[in-house]
Amino acid sequence: MEDFGLFNTPLMRVAPMFFKEKTFWETRLTPDEQFRDIGSVDNIDHNPHDLDELLVTSLARISMYDSNSLELQRTYKTNTQFQVYGGCFRKNDGRLIAAGSEEGKVFVFESHNTNPLRTFDLKASTHRILFMDNKLVAFSDDLAVRILDVGSGSTVKTYAPSNNAKSSDISSSFHTDYVRCGCLVDQLIVSGSYDNTVKFWDPRTDDPRPVMEYNHGHSVESICARGTTLLFSVGGNKLHVFDMVAGKTLTSIIPKHHKTITCVANYEDKYLLTGALDGYLNVLDFNYDYITRFNYDETQILSLAVNPKLLVLGFNNHHIHVKRFKDFIKKSNNEMAELEKLQSGYFGPNMVTRYFHEAIAESQDPAATHRALLAIKQKKTPVQLKDVESLYEPVVISKLKPVHQAPKRQPLYEKCLITFQHSKALEVALDGYKKDPEGVVFVLRELIKRDKLKVAMTNCKKLITLVRFLSKYLNDSRHNRVVLDSASILIGLILNDSSLNKNPHPEFWANLEMLTKRADEEIQLIDTCTMIGAQLDTILSQY
Repeated sequence: MEDFGLFNTPLMRVAPMFFKEKTFWETRLTPDEQFRDIGSVDNIDHNPHDLDELLVTSLARISMYDSNSLELQRTYKTNTQFQVYGGCFRKNDGRLIAAGSEEGKVFVFESHNTNPLRTFDLKASTHRILFMDNKLVAFSDDLAVRILDVGSGSTVKTYAPSNNAKSSDISSSFHTDYVRCGCLVDQLIVSGSYDNTVKFWDPRTDDPRPVMEYNHGHSVESICARGTTLLFSVGGNKLHVFDMVAGKTLTSIIPKHHKTITCVANYEDKYLLTGALDGYLNVLDFNYDYITRFNYDETQILSLAVNPKLLVLGFNNHHIHVKRFKDFIKKSNNEMAELEKLQSGYFGPNMVTRYFHEAIAESQDPAATHRALLAIKQKKTPVQLKDVESLYEPVVISKLKPVHQAPKRQPLYEKCLITFQHSKALEVALDGYKKDPEGVVFVLRELIKRDKLKVAMTNCKKLITLVRFLSKYLNDSRHNRVVLDSASILIGLILNDSSLNKNPHPEFWANLEMLTKRADEEIQLIDTCTMIGAQLDTILSQY
């Protein structure tokens, strides 16, 4: 059989990891469109029944914009000079609008009428308002969460500490600092406060205490839910994930923000979007892994809203940025479908390695992506290697050249072992121990395996050389076990065999004394390491 010689070949360059989600967020959004409002944008909301209507709350004004033309449609009359907060639509029909104010008033409007339909006077500034069927839920700075009846204009229920509380346990169950955010999960009311806690209230029961709560660790700035299972709270630079079914925290992560996170939104139960004062909008997937980010570091993100049509961001410099999602109408003209083909790595009868496709589809090289997609659309045939080989160097493997080599000579000590000449095999191996110490170790291991090491040592005529070898390589970690076992056998054999005790050479005894000393030190070192390892295992098992 022919032997093949060694050859060198360049390794394939591993392309950066290709995320379909990253490509989606970086290619399926249009460039920013922006318009300006009268002040810092506190809250943005969209009409779930008419995605063309966009509600913006800024300074003392509540404005309705057309999301297509970005033109102002109407301004709602609040008749106040104070800041208004948290304007939102009623989700079940989108016909009512509500907002809170700095002076403690809560305004309710019909979406088509600019005059207030109902006004509630509360005790403190109200930053967040939510519709719950025909009722309102108000989150105020007087530590209270109130349920308001729109029809009668009265307060139905209040979750707040009271001086007339019968028990200190009940009083301590409420918030102890400003309540600035909240959301609705099925029939539960969830509130977040600057006392670092998130509490769950059930209005169907008469018990004023929260049914669940958890500590976020920072002042809670915003809350959103994913279905009826998961709740996300943000504040400080932390994102907290709470499982409402199990009643426990799933994870607490720190997204790539270096300033306070001000808003969080859920997109189609697949992605989380977080905006912060550092001007970055981060996108996370359903595993809470970072996908991509959008940079607005010249200003601070205060609010965001997202729906299947557009992504809207509100900033503290009075600007509102709008990104639109491209329509998925014809899959044949959809670049995302082409990228999915690239990711699959198989085009009919022709195969191009996935590394090529990942490199081409990687958004860090948009020019290569464009050229590859253009080639696919123009040719309308399976992609071949020549379509992409100009972009990235392929792996070239040279042909194997047969090399005729002389057969390796079998060492003499192996021949002796085959013929059961154990003493001679040991002597032959010791003759060349300086050039081939592995050969001596091989012979010692084989003799130990055959249980013939004592016989070979008794009849060996080169015991001095053997003692020198064992002394030299006793501390070698590669052969430590075999050499130490052989040294122990040799020392015991010399002490018990009278024929070996009569060796007249003083050099032999000097080397034997050195070997004995080193063997004792090595055994003591092994015992010490074993003891330390056992102690460490005992300590680490407690954590």
